[in-house]
Amino acid sequence: MENIENRKMFIRGVGRLWFIIKRLSKNKLAENNYDLTMEQVMVLNILEKFDGMSIKQLSEITERDSSTTSRMVNGLEKKNYVLRVPDQNDNRQKKIYITNKSKEKLKETIELGMEIQKVLIGDIDQKQFENTAELLHNIADRLEPDCRC
Repeated sequence: MENIENRKMFIRGVGRLWFIIKRLSKNKLAENNYDLTMEQVMVLNILEKFDGMSIKQLSEITERDSSTTSRMVNGLEKKNYVLRVPDQNDNRQKKIYITNKSKEKLKETIELGMEIQKVLIGDIDQKQFENTAELLHNIADRLEPDCRC
């Protein structure tokens, strides 16, 4: 019975931590007057690595439907964070590219991310932190082949 309770506690802890990280990130973005949401930062990070994606490709990676992704890209385009360029092979399709403004903003978010990490890790013992990180990676490695991650 104790093993089941430990597993439940672990799952609840992971879920709780996820929501805390999201809230902390949202608050840090607001405190620093960023005009971006966490989801928009995530999309810009993806586009920085895979510049020139279509809405469909971006939707698959972010696991959002195309209309939601398109609305997000529209918002980023209005703020001059992305450009939509017609595909050379198919004018009906548009490729999404990040702008220099995005690249500069992403550099700033790295510093913000480091602040968030410091708050999260705090004064946790180094060995405990390493063991926890290893455990989470082991779980992710085991689960990843079974999902479209």
